[in-house]
Amino acid sequence: MKALIVDDERLSRRALKGLLARLDVSESEEASSLQDALDALREERFDVVFLDIQLRGETGFELFERAAHLELPPVVFVTAYDSYAVRAFEVNALDYLLKPVGLERLAAALQRVKQRVSPPNFPPKLEASSVASVAPDAELGCEGTKLSAEDLIFCEEGSRARFVRVSEVVLIQAAGNYTEIGLQGGVSVLVLKPLATWEQQLPERQFVRVHRSTIVNVDFIREINREASSSHSVTLEGWPAPVQLSRRRASELRARLGV
Repeated sequence: MKALIVDDERLSRRALKGLLARLDVSESEEASSLQDALDALREERFDVVFLDIQLRGETGFELFERAAHLELPPVVFVTAYDSYAVRAFEVNALDYLLKPVGLERLAAALQRVKQRVSPPNFPPKLEASSVASVAPDAELGCEGTKLSAEDLIFCEEGSRARFVRVSEVVLIQAAGNYTEIGLQGGVSVLVLKPLATWEQQLPERQFVRVHRSTIVNVDFIREINREASSSHSVTLEGWPAPVQLSRRRASELRARLGV
C-alpha cells in the first residue's frame, strides 16, 4: 500500500509516517501544501491520501476542487479539530482521524482503505439519504468492522448532524428494526442500524448486552439492583431511569464486574 501524507507541519508528517511504517505501509510520500499534493498525485499512483484540514493559507477541502480532473484515491482526513467532521463526510472522505493519531485507530482506517480498494461482495451501496444516520463503516457496507472506543458515530437529530464518540455512548436500545443511542442527560438519537449489528461492532471490553433489547457501556454502570420480584435492573451514570437486566445476564454481569 502506498500513502500520500499532506500536512504543513513536518513533525506531524514524520509522526504519521512512522506509525504507517509500523503497520507495514513502508511506502509513503510527503507533501507540505496542496500544490505539492497535486503534483504528487499527477506523477504517482497512491492507495490513500492522509489529508490535514488546516493547512497554511488553505484548507484540505480545496484539494477536492483542485483535483476534480484527477481520480483521487480514498482520502482520510487527519486533524486536531472535530468541528469539520460532518463536512468531511459530505465530500466523501473515507475516514476522519483526530490528532494525536493512535496506532489502533490508524489500523482501522487502513482496513477501510483495503476494503474500498478491493471490496468483497457487499450488497449495493445505499443512497446517501438512506445512510445519513449510520456510522461511516456501515455506509461502506462493512458490517463486520470492529469499532474502537475513539471511533466516531455519525448521527442525525432532525436537521442537526453530530458525531458521537463510542466511549461517550451510555447505552443502545432496540427501536423496532433500528436502535436509539443513549447519551448522558437522557438524550436519545435514532440510528438506522439493528442491535445485532452493534453487538458485533462495539468493543467487547466496554459494552455488554444486559437484555434482549439493550446494550450498556460498563464504564457508566453504577449499581446492579435486585427488585422485590426477583427481577434486576442497572443504574447508569447520567441516565435518568434504571435499565432492565435479565436474570441470566445479571449473574454474567456480576461475574464480569467482580461484584
